[in-house]
Amino acid sequence: MRYAQLACCPGNHGLSGMSHRPRGTHWFRVLMVLAVLGISQRSIPAVQNIAVENEDSRPSLSLSEWTLAEETVYETRVIVRDSGVSGPVVLLTGGIHGNEPAGAAAAEQIAKWPIHCGKLICVPRANVPALTAGTRYIPDVEKAVRDLNRNFHHEEGVVAPKGELAAHLWTLIDRYQPDWVVDLHEGIDFGRLNKNSVGSSVIASTTPAAEAMAELLISCVDQEIALADRKFMLRGPAVRGSLARAASEQSKSCSTLILETTVKGQSLALRSRQHRRMVATLLYRLDMISSPELANQFVFDVDRPRLNIALFDDVGVAGNGIPSLQSLWGDRNDVTIDRLCGADVRAGSLQQFDLFCCSGGSGSAQSRSLGEAGRAEVKKFVNDGGDYVGICAGSYLACSGFSWGLGILDAKTRSNLWRRGRSTLPVGFNDHGQQFFGTSSKELPVLYANGPVIEPHEQPGIEDFQVLAVFNEEVAGNETPVGLMKGTPAIVLGTFGKGEVL
Repeated sequence: MRYAQLACCPGNHGLSGMSHRPRGTHWFRVLMVLAVLGISQRSIPAVQNIAVENEDSRPSLSLSEWTLAEETVYETRVIVRDSGVSGPVVLLTGGIHGNEPAGAAAAEQIAKWPIHCGKLICVPRANVPALTAGTRYIPDVEKAVRDLNRNFHHEEGVVAPKGELAAHLWTLIDRYQPDWVVDLHEGIDFGRLNKNSVGSSVIASTTPAAEAMAELLISCVDQEIALADRKFMLRGPAVRGSLARAASEQSKSCSTLILETTVKGQSLALRSRQHRRMVATLLYRLDMISSPELANQFVFDVDRPRLNIALFDDVGVAGNGIPSLQSLWGDRNDVTIDRLCGADVRAGSLQQFDLFCCSGGSGSAQSRSLGEAGRAEVKKFVNDGGDYVGICAGSYLACSGFSWGLGILDAKTRSNLWRRGRSTLPVGFNDHGQQFFGTSSKELPVLYANGPVIEPHEQPGIEDFQVLAVFNEEVAGNETPVGLMKGTPAIVLGTFGKGEVL
């Protein structure tokens, strides 16, 4: 087994500790923790696992990391992959605007990609203060220099950056003399629907190489976009004052691309995937990587000693579930966390991970986002030894009692009237639950918000679940049945194949 379901919701609780083992072994034990309930964290022993794809280990390949703008409020990581083989030099930046986080997330992943020619320089978090604040503009600076991507001015053949951060970033152009500059951005709306937004577009410099490459990138990313008004557009050139525009004007041999995804109605995981697929197409066409399918790889050799967690992030996921889980696990050196959208799951990316977590929102909508192929991938993942944590909507999703469910937990709801309301309820742990979570508490409060009230479904081929905790009280608003909830399972543990379902 590699996990497991919470019938509650993740507002006042979360999962913060667990053990880790190679897929397919039987000594692995889930030590999930509800941190808000005061249960102490557990360390995760480091073990080796099977890598999805071996990185290029030739002696000539070098990976280095250094700090730009060191000992200032703008300091940020620069990751350099040098193949040692002659080839293109590509500079990739993300997070120049702090309210456009998908580019930063994508660049963090791309920085792990092995290359076999040329050099790849990644600056995932170019504007750290703005990313931290979640704002477009640099905080606490004069209005004239607050928009970082308007601070690279080219005048009389010379670029004169405005502001301290722009000056630091421009040193990368001078130092590495890139053949390609790729800047990852996001628009507020789809450009085909809103003339005031450049969302879902590729903004190319005027070089024939850039324009031809932009068409290839658009063709690739559009393959996964069904709605015509959400497909990408070719635009250009970039606005004056932008990093891309300045780089292309500084050197006529430098081609530049701004890759704009769209925030509206799309999850961060989906937008990040679009960025990764476009960059993978670029690097593949430049013969720097072996396959554009590298866009589907999250977990590399360096990550394997850790517990690798995938959080589902697509239509149907809502509330504070993902932020809460990231805050609980994100600072741990023995854990990696990635957001996966339905397309990532359908592409097989889930098989790289140890644990898949689906949090609150709508279980049926999450099922639609996964699609039939995605649901099959999740079942295969758990059956092969992966572990599943379902919180609220993710618990509904796990159940066998819905036609759209994953069918990895032998459970159904006691009533179709699910809108019971929101309340803090006492949850009582039995002996097995206390042992499982490592707590001496018999009863602890959790936030409940319309989670499933379940009972066994008694389906052949799925093992019966074990009850770890029950609801000691109930909420029965919105004309839902009274007396239906008290004493029913709040936390259960099941098995499906070699995996566990919590």
